[in-house]
Amino acid sequence: MQTFRARFSDDEKRSVAECRPATGKLHPLHDPLLGVKPSAFAHRLDQTLRAGSASSEFQKLWDSLKPRMMDLADTRNAAAALAELRVYGDFREAGFDVTPVPRKSNKTPDFHIVLRASEDGSANQTIELEVAAKQETPEDAALARAFRDDTNHPDIETHSSERGKQRITFRSAVRTPAGAPDPEKIKPGMPRTESVTTNMISKVCSVKQKEEQLSGSVPAILWIDLFDFSDWPVSFCAEDARPLLSTTHGLQSGYLWNAFYGQKNDPIWEGQSTQFEPPFVLGHNGRFSPGTQSKLSAACIALGHSVVVIENPYAPHPLPPLTKRHLERLPHMALPECMIDLPAGNLIAQLDCDRSRVASYSSFHAAMMGW
Repeated sequence: MQTFRARFSDDEKRSVAECRPATGKLHPLHDPLLGVKPSAFAHRLDQTLRAGSASSEFQKLWDSLKPRMMDLADTRNAAAALAELRVYGDFREAGFDVTPVPRKSNKTPDFHIVLRASEDGSANQTIELEVAAKQETPEDAALARAFRDDTNHPDIETHSSERGKQRITFRSAVRTPAGAPDPEKIKPGMPRTESVTTNMISKVCSVKQKEEQLSGSVPAILWIDLFDFSDWPVSFCAEDARPLLSTTHGLQSGYLWNAFYGQKNDPIWEGQSTQFEPPFVLGHNGRFSPGTQSKLSAACIALGHSVVVIENPYAPHPLPPLTKRHLERLPHMALPECMIDLPAGNLIAQLDCDRSRVASYSSFHAAMMGW
């Protein structure tokens, strides 16, 4: 079987090597095609080929995705195509038949998946699967480009030091892939809803928010690929599916948990920013909070080195139990961090417990600091 790298010609590899994307980053194909050492990303793509190439649908999918992967003008399109390819292979490896849906309009999902084996009669249940590859904000991309090209930018600080004939120059910048807090929205006496963490929560919560691609008549999964979201994918970790984390600088709210289960006016902790000040406040409900009426049965979030499944306990069409168990077989699944409703009804009880714990910690800190 051909490796992922072997499926591209020398001319195509040269084009990728010479590409200077407007995002300020390397082309998404740069690592798997040109990396000197085998990377985890390249290995994952080879796994995808092994899992998918046995399907009669695979070559047709490859032919449709390769021109998008080779998009040198808009690398967001290339990242989205790579995400779809990885999803196809991952779900096949987990035991599903995966059928690409013809692109007749924007109002169709990317794939239909059906479980191959049946134990409880639910295997023939078709599930809609939509894929979204998120990118950083245009402002953050412009900052990254200026940093790469050594050009001036108001958010890049430059410091120089001289000793004798030697001169060393340092350049530094703060990256906020989900957007920096808007100073105009920060007003005295008003709830503090603007922060790096609340922006990240809102960014994830709003992915494909209208859900126009989904029929609403069958179970549906949204795959959110954050693999190419930032230059530092390792900074987004599976532990963010927890409601609250402890850091050396104080409490930190998990952006994934709050993006799906948070409720308006919930406290949002942000490490050092809230170490000696009251927490920020969530300005909206999470995607799967009560009353939101999402069509989604679950979301899968692909991070740099792991995948997390977050289920909707109020879904109009819940995932069949056997499907949930097969999702555990997705490559790089971070099972301890997943929020899966097994057995049915446990997830709502767990969320109630999570809320109680967050409220308890918040009350303790408020009393300790005299807020």
